[in-house]
Amino acid sequence: MAASACTIRMAHPGDLPAIYLLKWQMALAEGVAETLRASEADWRRAAFGPQPQFLAIVAEAEGAVVGMATLVERYSPPWGGPLCVIDDVFVAPAHRRRGIGKALLARAAAEALRRGAPFVELMVRIDNPARRLYERIGFERLRGAATYVLAGNALLTLADTFQTIGSAIAI
Repeated sequence: MAASACTIRMAHPGDLPAIYLLKWQMALAEGVAETLRASEADWRRAAFGPQPQFLAIVAEAEGAVVGMATLVERYSPPWGGPLCVIDDVFVAPAHRRRGIGKALLARAAAEALRRGAPFVELMVRIDNPARRLYERIGFERLRGAATYVLAGNALLTLADTFQTIGSAIAI
């Protein structure tokens, strides 16, 4: 069977149902479906509303969206400018190992440079087999860095501590 062409492009609002479905597939595959709280309508507002919060890049083959990446821009005080974070990269299983993931990442890198970001950040789980791809194309694991997340009861408890002690403390 001949390989079909794949187009990598910025997403448009009509792509949202497919992008959201891919995000669900990704969350289910990783066993973290409970972390996907935003609805498709939330994503529509956040990606295509008057003040976009993230960008979506899609891979399209034979008229269907088969892969996606999301890119978030944030301000970095030490750099004095924007940084770009790749939040999601997912290619439908039937379309993997064809260079689509690399192409999505390349488009994200080009967008980051266009926005003036000096680097692209990507956080990935240790057990994610895509790490081999990320390292092969040049992503480097930061030595000595650790990612911490405060969530659930620990987040509530710490926030409650502020409510209890207030904004002024005796030192």
